[in-house]
Amino acid sequence: MAKTLIKVDKQTDLAASQYAEGVTAAIAAVQSDVDGNEADADAAIAAEAAARAAADTAETEAREAAITALQADVDQNEADADSAIAALQADVDQNEADADAAIAAEAAARAAADTALSSSVASRMETDEARMDAVLLAADADKDSFAEIVTLINSVDTENDEAFAAYVLSNNAAVAALQADVDGNESDADAAIAAVASDLSEYEASNDAALAAEIAATNADFAAALAARNAIQADVDQNEADADAAIAAVAADLASYETSNDAALAAEIASTDADFSAASAARTSLSESIESTMASNASTAAAATAAVAADLASYETSNDAALATETGRIDAILEASSADKDSFAEIVTLINSVDTENDEAFAAYVLSNNAAVAAVQADVDQNESDADAAIAALQADVDQNEADADAAIAAETAARGAAITALQADVDQNESDADAAIAAVASDLSEYEASNDAALEAETSRATEAEEANAAAIAAETARAEAAEEVLTTNVASLLANSDAEMADSLKEVVDGHNAAMTILKTVYAKKQTQTAQPDGEATAFLFDAPLMLGSPVIMFNGVALEEGIDFSIIGEDSADGFTWLRGEEEEAEAPAAGERLMVYGIKATLANIATLVAPE
Repeated sequence: MAKTLIKVDKQTDLAASQYAEGVTAAIAAVQSDVDGNEADADAAIAAEAAARAAADTAETEAREAAITALQADVDQNEADADSAIAALQADVDQNEADADAAIAAEAAARAAADTALSSSVASRMETDEARMDAVLLAADADKDSFAEIVTLINSVDTENDEAFAAYVLSNNAAVAALQADVDGNESDADAAIAAVASDLSEYEASNDAALAAEIAATNADFAAALAARNAIQADVDQNEADADAAIAAVAADLASYETSNDAALAAEIASTDADFSAASAARTSLSESIESTMASNASTAAAATAAVAADLASYETSNDAALATETGRIDAILEASSADKDSFAEIVTLINSVDTENDEAFAAYVLSNNAAVAAVQADVDQNESDADAAIAALQADVDQNEADADAAIAAETAARGAAITALQADVDQNESDADAAIAAVASDLSEYEASNDAALEAETSRATEAEEANAAAIAAETARAEAAEEVLTTNVASLLANSDAEMADSLKEVVDGHNAAMTILKTVYAKKQTQTAQPDGEATAFLFDAPLMLGSPVIMFNGVALEEGIDFSIIGEDSADGFTWLRGEEEEAEAPAAGERLMVYGIKATLANIATLVAPE
């Protein structure tokens, strides 16, 4: 009996030792495979992270380069607009300066002409008064001794004085009328200049308002373009579809800007044409007023000249009649006198001298008056010539202003057209660049998806093959272990039936070691599992492809591990059959978006069915 016991002990020790070595080797192989899987998973995760980081960096650099280019283009457009506005403002300022200088020159010329006319009239009046005083002071003989002669001379002087006084009054009235007409012309010219200045001021105000409106519209367009650019950038960052929508929005904004800009330009041209039409009408009215006034002046001067001529003819007729009467009276006196005519020689000489002085004085006055009338006529002619010259200069200035305005409008139109063309070309280039960038991103994404799908398929194939091999190995090992367990159970039962207490204790230690090894095996053999159920934007419950041991699932969302109880909860009681998504706002789960990736690591539930041995008490 003792011999048999010893043999059994040796066989049992050998079997236990071989079994322990087999279990240890199986555990080591499983651990090695687990380590290899972990290393492969770490390498795949690192490669995925590096690829994503590189793609993010490239996309960020491309986006920043596009933003920089767009900002540079916007800055250049703003600088071009500022230059065009400054040039237009300089041209308007020059037109104002030219108009102010022309008005000042015209006012100075009119003031000088008025001063010269007033001085000439006053000088001629003083000359005439001096001549009349000299005529009156020329008779220095004793007039008391010749009562009739003195009476005759006085009567002749009275008629001459009255005729001269009447002529002077008439001439003064004509001069006053001429002066009033000149004053009226000046007033009309001042009013016309004031009207032109008012029209110019209104044109400047309307032009400034239109320019301010255009600047505000341009600033608004640029602000809208900036907002659209920001929207485009945000949309590009989000996804390709949003980038396409942003590009369409930019195109719509550009069309709206072109429409509003064309409308504003048309309104500005219409306003400028209206202003120039008003200026032309005012110029025509001024020209017609000046021509009418000059015609009236000519008519008044002609009437005054005719009146002077009529007065002179009437004066000559009445003077000839008076002279004939006086001659007859003197002849009658001389014939009636019985004295020798030689005794009246001094009287005759005095009378002849008096008549000669009167005739000479009157002739001199007539010549002086004719000269004054001729001077007035020459001054009127000069005024007409100056007015014609001023009108011609004003017309030339208006024509030049119109030409300058037309040139400025043409230049502004050309500049705006060039700016719009450049902006359109830039937008087209931006669209082309965006399309190219999107195509490149799509190509990269397609290549990445293709390579990722290929890598995933290869990994899935490798993992499947490894799992199948592991499953086959585990099945074989399970069959072998079960067979060995049956043998061991039989042997142990036989052994226990033929063993003492010390032997039982040694077997209990072997069984406990076996069970501990199985426990370790069940907890360490976690590997990547295939996961068919993926996010579609609606689902919140995801089943595993195969049940896993409870407590073993590790769920990765886009490469980031999720936390059980916060991010998800396990579905199943005896095994982990899947999980429920818990993430969301306000305690309500929000389904993960389509295109997100789920990866699952865990221990298949089949390993939980490996039997454990019952050790003897």
